[in-house]
Amino acid sequence: MSLVMILCGTIVSAKAEGQAMFASSSDRVCVYSLPYLQSWKLENEGSEKNISQFGMPVFVLIKPIDNLSFWFIDSVSSAELDGNHGEEIRLGGFSDAKAKFSYSMFDQSLLVTLGLNLPVGKAELSQNHMRIADLLYNEALGFKVNKLGSGFDVNAGMALVLDLGPLGLSIAPNYLRRGSYTALKDSDLKYKPGDEFWIVTALDAIGDSAELKSDLAYIHYGPDRVDGEEKLKQGDEIIGRVFITYRAEPVVLIFSAVNAIRMKNHVLSESGNLILEEKNSNGNKLDANITGRYFITRSLSVSSSTGAAFLSKNGYGEESAFIWNVGAGIRFSTGNNVSFDYSIRMLKGSMENGDLNVSGLELGAILAAKF
Repeated sequence: MSLVMILCGTIVSAKAEGQAMFASSSDRVCVYSLPYLQSWKLENEGSEKNISQFGMPVFVLIKPIDNLSFWFIDSVSSAELDGNHGEEIRLGGFSDAKAKFSYSMFDQSLLVTLGLNLPVGKAELSQNHMRIADLLYNEALGFKVNKLGSGFDVNAGMALVLDLGPLGLSIAPNYLRRGSYTALKDSDLKYKPGDEFWIVTALDAIGDSAELKSDLAYIHYGPDRVDGEEKLKQGDEIIGRVFITYRAEPVVLIFSAVNAIRMKNHVLSESGNLILEEKNSNGNKLDANITGRYFITRSLSVSSSTGAAFLSKNGYGEESAFIWNVGAGIRFSTGNNVSFDYSIRMLKGSMENGDLNVSGLELGAILAAKF
């Protein structure tokens, strides 16, 4: 199992993760740009809303020596919400910047990491901006840049890797210390999200024509605070991911599935203490996709994909969603140092227990260069 892939899986978006393999251990600088456009129409009886976002995340990897890596990540985006009565709300700018360093030791069997979230994005939002921010943060819609600004965060972690020939096994604890920030414009209240502790185990298996990558994460959340007082503790999560690749030249098939199980929150009681809620206000999520890629030449390939995301009802019988997608793409490279990946996806489904019909379009690209 590659320590580089563990790092990429932690800080790189799912779409960029596959392109991370574009980098080899000898590359000293790699740059990834992911321009995209996402557009959604949300309809129910008597109302219609349209929300769109253009964004461009940028990832920079610098490796001064083989066992030392620095990542820098930032993005710029612009979102627009059109409502029923001709109202338009816009929200955009730079997001918080993220910096991360990793150092591997003992023949890459141990990796230590340290990361920072630098609060340069727009954190203080007006009531109007909150309306569009709530939609950007909705996990069923899956916006790539779903939050612009927050506080100064610090995370530290490590990964222990066992090389068992065709198998790779790893365990990686990680602690995230969240900083406080003012979330609402013209307010003096300081909001501090709960700290997070992650423990991730991963298993990889590589064969002649097939490859398995899988991991299982347990996430423990600390209490959210407003001006130092505890207000909510998000329920812990268990997230499992599986990626299976099968190669039968010139065809490659990739299956992926992600399942998130959410536990009950702790909410504020009448006496002001956090207690376990009676019913689980969090639904579970399952996301599964399959992609087929056909290599016309070594440097040119085309792909098609389909999949679906399902959010179950919570304990109150609310908030379920089902969205399916179909897409196509083309990838080509110019020499060994530059590659381009363009894709289109159409999405359709429902939210809010079927009361809200949604349809969407995504246009995206991955531009990668290494030096």
